[in-house]
Amino acid sequence: MLNMTSEESIKISVITVVYNDVQHIEETINSVINQTYDNVEYIVIDGGSTDGTVDVIKKYEDNINYWISEPDEGIYDAMNKGILKSTGEYIHFLNSGDSFYDIDVISKVANLISKNNVDLIYGKSLVLYENYTSISPFTINKLENGVMPSHQATFVKRAFIVNMGCFNLEYKSSSDFDFFCRSYLADCFYLKVDAIIANYSSGGFSSNKSVSYTETFNIIKKYFGSMNGYRYYFFKIVLEQGVKKLLINFKLNRLLTKLVKINNTRQIK
Repeated sequence: MLNMTSEESIKISVITVVYNDVQHIEETINSVINQTYDNVEYIVIDGGSTDGTVDVIKKYEDNINYWISEPDEGIYDAMNKGILKSTGEYIHFLNSGDSFYDIDVISKVANLISKNNVDLIYGKSLVLYENYTSISPFTINKLENGVMPSHQATFVKRAFIVNMGCFNLEYKSSSDFDFFCRSYLADCFYLKVDAIIANYSSGGFSSNKSVSYTETFNIIKKYFGSMNGYRYYFFKIVLEQGVKKLLINFKLNRLLTKLVKINNTRQIK
């Protein structure tokens, strides 16, 4: 084995969770195996895909340290499986459809870890919407408002996440938010870095807003009290969604008005 620098001696486990996503899994795999950092353990947990995803995984299995394809109880059950199979000092979740921002991300993060004994390190994400992109500079100290770092932009010490009990399967869409809340209240030693870690699509699992909002509301109430919970409910669900509905109705009314005008014009002719 080649001699490693101090940061290269840190093993990073990257875990990819996937289910029936043949369209995007190859991009995610290549994003991991093309990293310039050598000491990476790559784990892929597939939920029993039937669309050709497994064929893509097999294509790259020489670059994957461990993979399995079997039914699971959801995304967080699959992530927990990956955690228990990992042997790295730090874990990163890069699920299917996500990708690292550049080929040096893990190298840069490992260098920071080697200089800082942290439980959790997180940065920014580049969110890919259908027609535009935006940078999400989430922070961990506004959790009571329902704001959290994306797990795609987070590296967490394996011993820490295992001691915290991994992800709570009670939540189907917001267990990562629950984990951040529990970590923060447990005096997690974290480091925020001013860098983009990953790209991720806005159309992923957490885009199920009704489930996500309800679970987040309950989690905030549980850890930060009813007042914060109902404040989140009002601003995120009542106000934000209400404004969106008003805008949609306004646009529909404008469209209907135009159609009526066009129809009236045709009748006059």
